Amino acid sequence: MTPIWAIDLGMPGKIMLVAVALVAGTLIVNVLILVIAGAVYKQKFPASVRWGVSGLAGLLTAWITYLALSGGGGTGIGGPGGPSTGGKGGSDKAAATAKEKGKDHKEEPIKEKNADKKSKDVPDTEKVMVVEILGDVPLKKLAKDKGKEFDPARRYRIQDDPGSPRTFEELQQIVLEAHKRSERPLRKMIVVFYKAEGPDRDNPLVTDLTNWLKGVGSKKTMDAIDPEIREVPGAFEGKRIQP
Repeated sequence: MTPIWAIDLGMPGKIMLVAVALVAGTLIVNVLILVIAGAVYKQKFPASVRWGVSGLAGLLTAWITYLALSGGGGTGIGGPGGPSTGGKGGSDKAAATAKEKGKDHKEEPIKEKNADKKSKDVPDTEKVMVVEILGDVPLKKLAKDKGKEFDPARRYRIQDDPGSPRTFEELQQIVLEAHKRSERPLRKMIVVFYKAEGPDRDNPLVTDLTNWLKGVGSKKTMDAIDPEIREVPGAFEGKRIQP
């Protein structure tokens, strides 16, 4: 249960509690004096003395209540900087804790990003890589859009790779680097070609790639890369291929 002094009551609430403590402390001590005087001393104390002592007790109770409400940081009554565990207050501690958690939350993805940073020439593929083998028509259009000369050797467009299209040798290097990495190693490739523009399934551009992928896994230290062939009936439109 949350202690009452840890609850933000506002100034009116605090004043009310201090007043209640003053009255309660005065009346309780007054009753105790009457009981003790009658039971022990067999006589009554003068009313002025009784109410004077009771009033001082009530003031002390009210002061202790005020300190407890002003401290708000622990179970002690010292308040801020006092001899208790009040310190700077629970709200400051909660704010500091929240700040630390926010700091950790922000730094964690940065650390992960730096750990997974790769060279600019290697696309950040995960376990599946999508490669489109393009014909002359889409390749010429892509080259024109980038302001470059058409290069017939660059037939392999890797999805999410800004450096595409690639040559077969460049593709091999990228695949091997992605296949050997310790985190999220490449395990599958989706090979896409477009029937309307070529090349077809039996073209060396397709068969050389698929045969090479199957041979990658022949080494004992590496698992095979599973090639999946997808033939798209239409033409290349630059749309994203879903793995």
